[in-house]
Amino acid sequence: MACKYSDWTRGEDEALLNIVGGSEVARKVLRQEVVLKVVTDQQETPLFSLADSSIPIPALLDAFVVKDHFKKGNSGIVYLGENFQKCFGGQTVASRNGLQLRSHRLNRGSHDWKILAEIDGCEETDLAAVFHFISLQPKGGQGVLLSNGYANIFYVRDVNSELRAVSVFWCGGGWACLCFSGCRSV
Repeated sequence: MACKYSDWTRGEDEALLNIVGGSEVARKVLRQEVVLKVVTDQQETPLFSLADSSIPIPALLDAFVVKDHFKKGNSGIVYLGENFQKCFGGQTVASRNGLQLRSHRLNRGSHDWKILAEIDGCEETDLAAVFHFISLQPKGGQGVLLSNGYANIFYVRDVNSELRAVSVFWCGGGWACLCFSGCRSV
């Protein structure tokens, strides 16, 4: 008698029965008493998880001139990317009330527009807030910012009001600040 899966060996049949839990479980599946759920490596983990419910950022009483604060040697800053300087060098952040920032831990790589779409609105901040965090950790160490080489990503409007991803990370004994292209679809 010809079998539909004639290329299977007896050992493969036995291995599959062992994986599903043996012949008794296989018979229950055939009688539709048990349903098997296929789990593959392609099932993705959630994009991010909430790391801290809320991080307070103090009020900004005076205007914050970006180029006066974001410069090498100030608060442990060792590198400013060319694009960062181009997009934010001429920016001044107006005085504002205190803010609450929600922090999320990214569980897997993604495009910024996908991250922003999943965050329930846009978690925007300004460079005064980013500098506040840097100034609290001028030598790295423990604090709100990761100082283990992983990026801290903030979403900030540039001098042209375009939303950009700003990456701040501990590198070579200090903070590096980079800016990437705009966040599409936001």
